[in-house]
Amino acid sequence: MTERVFKLSEEPVTSYTVFERDQVLTSEQLNEIVAYLDRQHRLTRVKLFGVGIVCGLHPTYTKQRQKCCITVTKGAAVTTDGDILYYDTDTKFCHFKPFDDRYAKYFHLMPNKKQIPLYELLTQEEADSESLCRFEEVTGKDTDDTAVLLYLESYLFDPDICTGSDCDNKGQEQRNNLRALLVSKTDLKALMEEAAGSERYYFELDDLSCRRVILGSTATAIKDYAGLSAAYGKVIRSQLNTLKKVLPESYKVCEPLLKEVYRRDPTTVWKQKLDKIYNDVKKKEVTGIQYIYDFVKDLSAAYNEFREALFGNGALCSPGVGLFPKHVILGTPAADGVWAEDAFRQGFHESPVLNRDTERIRKAQFLHMRIDRMIRSFKVPAPGKEIKVTPSSVGGPIGSQAIPYYYRIDA
Repeated sequence: MTERVFKLSEEPVTSYTVFERDQVLTSEQLNEIVAYLDRQHRLTRVKLFGVGIVCGLHPTYTKQRQKCCITVTKGAAVTTDGDILYYDTDTKFCHFKPFDDRYAKYFHLMPNKKQIPLYELLTQEEADSESLCRFEEVTGKDTDDTAVLLYLESYLFDPDICTGSDCDNKGQEQRNNLRALLVSKTDLKALMEEAAGSERYYFELDDLSCRRVILGSTATAIKDYAGLSAAYGKVIRSQLNTLKKVLPESYKVCEPLLKEVYRRDPTTVWKQKLDKIYNDVKKKEVTGIQYIYDFVKDLSAAYNEFREALFGNGALCSPGVGLFPKHVILGTPAADGVWAEDAFRQGFHESPVLNRDTERIRKAQFLHMRIDRMIRSFKVPAPGKEIKVTPSSVGGPIGSQAIPYYYRIDA
């Protein structure tokens, strides 16, 4: 008989017995004090410090002389149930076998009450195990399409009343088995989305670049302003098409982060403004075409600065126990120990008081609102008789540069 256990989802123990000399203690009294202290330790880790991978636990794939192994470096992680998962030394796994979670029946591994395919990594050859070199042959899956999941198989085990030596009830056993599993990235995608903080928005948004206008190859064809306008217009229209996709997407993806700073969805106004600029650029000769190009470059840079501000915003305030109570995802096994940025690796989500997350979130909100103000205030002024040059810096953040005169500061 087994029973699934998530310690922090249990009813909290609010009182316990104060022991007296020569007192006869019952199992309930002993279990109360153990449960109280255990819960306090778990809450300290989860609520005050953070959850996720603390350090190490990098998976590496190697193949030498027909021997394939995945090595997980020493390190530690904390689950949202307050468990510490760790390896004290680098651990090498060279065999695998299918894993059946029949005892714990961990709900994250059983969407729709059906277990996803799981393959346990083994340090030594066991019955029914296979060499890791045969993984693709046996499973039909490539290791590049999998990630390593560290799983604490945790359950209460109730042994039979009668054993080989006597028939006394030995009591229930709390079993906690740390297992390294290979899991398809397709099956892990939902787990990653549930477990991430605001940092996940960074990975959901694409980086953006702005093409340069190449005049060298067409210099002979550009004989007048109309030719120059056409060369710039082609690049501007292409970039506007991209901006009309990624900017609304940035609001949609990050709406939980941004809804408190916008009274209403700003993307409708953005579309109207950018559509008007797009149509204006179609004309044969466009006044201030190079200013319009600078504007779309500004927008692209502002978007990238907003996206970068999301990276590292991984704090979770009082994370729910159900996020990843008995597992952490270590990521794709890297070849030759070269670890790259991996969307399938959980980071460490600090407590906001340690992360200074409020300040970071406010910065990200400000940078997104700056995009809104740039779009709303853009206007190419009518040509004047005077030429004015405003000192500025080039190559740094756009916030450290002078405000271009094609933005109306009174908008």
